[in-house]
Amino acid sequence: MSLKTSLAPKLDYSAPPADGDFYRIANLLDDSESAIVKRVRNFMEREIAPGENATTDAALEAHIRATCITVHHPLGTCKMGVASDPMAVVDAELRVHGTQGLRIVDGSVMPDLVGANINAPIIMIAEKAADLIRGRRLLEPARMAAAEHARH
Repeated sequence: MSLKTSLAPKLDYSAPPADGDFYRIANLLDDSESAIVKRVRNFMEREIAPGENATTDAALEAHIRATCITVHHPLGTCKMGVASDPMAVVDAELRVHGTQGLRIVDGSVMPDLVGANINAPIIMIAEKAADLIRGRRLLEPARMAAAEHARH
């Protein structure tokens, strides 16, 4: 890791699971008599992965370390909050605490995964950041004719 802004960032999305996760994953893989396996055994010619010989915790852990990937969009790694919050990385205007002229404008600032593709929310984060950087004021709330009629 480097603090030099002239260097391109190096991102590694293949972070290994935490140690406690290995045992949970290994228990799932090791349970060869699970309800799912019992139901599909007649349709299986042979086990492909982790392999019939992967019977020890060490073998299962090696398989998990070699094949584990993330299948979700990476997000939520840069908590938004006040500067006094030691876990907060950015403020409400996406500025990185302790720096000048640096904002994080991506899914990192999202607190949780949405129930759909994250493309649209990230576009909106980028649009908001563009407004903040340009110093644009908030838009006035839209007044819908039907809503105005319902109030009277």
